[in-house]
Amino acid sequence: MPIPIHCLGESITEAGGMPEAGRWTSVLQSKVDQWKPGTFHVYRNGVGGDTTAMGMERMKREEVDTGLTIIEFGFNDCSCRRWALKN
Repeated sequence: MPIPIHCLGESITEAGGMPEAGRWTSVLQSKVDQWKPGTFHVYRNGVGGDTTAMGMERMKREEVDTGLTIIEFGFNDCSCRRWALKN
């Protein structure tokens, strides 16, 4: 059974408007397949518009229990609305 690599983040991880081959998570899958074929499976769990605070809340609910987790948040924090902030 492949080792999971969970990629959690916002729109950069979601990459909704990009072709599958151009998404960084797909590039990562390709690279690990070249390195150790069949050893890893990359899961793309990006939600466009999430701030770091929103991502932290979501991470509490994500099904991430084994393997490796890559977290990519922060771009939306520089322009977030007050309602998205969490103390």
